[in-house]
Amino acid sequence: MVESRDATGAQVMIESETLGGGVRLEVIDASRPLVGDRWLVAAVFRLLIPVDGVLTAGGATDPAPEQVRGLIGDPVVFEKRLERTFIDADQKDQVLQDMVDSYLDGSRVYFSKPMFVRNFVLKQYAEAREKARWYSGANDPSTSTSGAAPL
Repeated sequence: MVESRDATGAQVMIESETLGGGVRLEVIDASRPLVGDRWLVAAVFRLLIPVDGVLTAGGATDPAPEQVRGLIGDPVVFEKRLERTFIDADQKDQVLQDMVDSYLDGSRVYFSKPMFVRNFVLKQYAEAREKARWYSGANDPSTSTSGAAPL
């Protein structure tokens, strides 16, 4: 059974394991007291994905690991947060345990698949490149509308 954090509000890692390819799964209790004896019960599921473990086995069209690290960092972080609100203090540990068990039962195998982590890293990289391109284009005088004809 997981041990929930106390009323101080500090987040506590309740589980950590290494999946295939060096991917690390962390489960964090992010619960906090609300009012009286009621709690917001929250579990954060975090995957720490090493870039080298994902892209060295990738295809010829993959970006170089150095490019990915330079743009989005290493490790790449996937995070999912589940919450239930207004839970009685006497039930919070059991509710947290049920949330963790239910989520991990359905996702642990999926997280272990090499294609999931590879596709996630490539998606994050593509989004970061698009965002960088968009912001760099904002300072480009050729895209400025200041010289546009008045309406």
